[in-house]
Amino acid sequence: MEDNIPKELADQSRDLKEDPTKNQELSLEPEKEPRASEPGLKAPKKGNAIKVIVSIFLLLVFVAWTAWYVSTHQREFIEALELFEPKTLALLCLMVFVTYLANGEILRWAMKLHGIKVPLLENLALTFCTAAANYFFPFKGAAGIRALYLKSRHGLNFTDFFSQIVLVGFITVMVSSLAALISLAHLDAKGANLALTLYFSAAFILSFALIFLGRLKLPLKILQNLSHSWIGVFNGPIIIRIVLLDVLYFFSWAGANWVALKAFGLSLGFFEAIFYAAGQIHSLLINLTPAGLGLMEAFSVFAGSLMGLTPAEALVAQGLFRVAAFGTLVLFGLLGWLYLSFQDGK
Repeated sequence: MEDNIPKELADQSRDLKEDPTKNQELSLEPEKEPRASEPGLKAPKKGNAIKVIVSIFLLLVFVAWTAWYVSTHQREFIEALELFEPKTLALLCLMVFVTYLANGEILRWAMKLHGIKVPLLENLALTFCTAAANYFFPFKGAAGIRALYLKSRHGLNFTDFFSQIVLVGFITVMVSSLAALISLAHLDAKGANLALTLYFSAAFILSFALIFLGRLKLPLKILQNLSHSWIGVFNGPIIIRIVLLDVLYFFSWAGANWVALKAFGLSLGFFEAIFYAAGQIHSLLINLTPAGLGLMEAFSVFAGSLMGLTPAEALVAQGLFRVAAFGTLVLFGLLGWLYLSFQDGK
């Protein structure tokens, strides 16, 4: 049979019988298309659409519930608003400014872990710009703006930026969880102590382990990867400085909430204000909605109920906090944008 075909094909046929893996290029089967999971290709990001839908859904639920509650409890809101002291608004804005100033310094020192040194004024301008943008972008969308700026201006790659954001987030969780546990030891949370203590204890232990025990074998692979992303550049003095700045951030946040409640003749004790702030910061870190809208308000109502506040009192105080924060961030965010634009034009 081989006499009737060209010699080259006969030789190849003989080779294939001896070694089926040889000359596989003769196979007539079509090549398989590379899968989306292979290097260099990206699978469609279906999760983004789901996240946006969840964000919109939560916002609509919050708006609908607030509208219903206000319409059915108008007298409570009117009575609370009648007690408003406008002179406290300036102090509240100052506390908000200090809060975001501390947050900006936290991020500036975190960048030093990777050798990136951003001037103080430039970092402050960037902080207020991105913080203002958080009111318009869900899921840390403003962090993407910060990442692009730092990459183009200072050469900070996205991997290092992400590790810094995660590290700062865990430090914030650690500080606020410890503060919450201290406050719960001095409060009667009306039967909620056990659940709240378990939650904040778990959050504190996990965050502490991820920050300081990264060289140990952590139970889950994802936890090891998160911790190892910064353990290679771990710098004790810088980490301690970030923790201290986070303490300042936490207490300025607690002070801002205390002032917001005081503006309506309401008062929280020291440990109540700490617990109030800790829960709000945790709800903000979840960040399923722009600037945690709805989530922070929900916790404020819950925490207020444990401390004898009505939902109307908690909502008007949280509303004032939002107004002060938004006004401060827009004002200084605009000034920051002008400063950064001027710097780019040089």
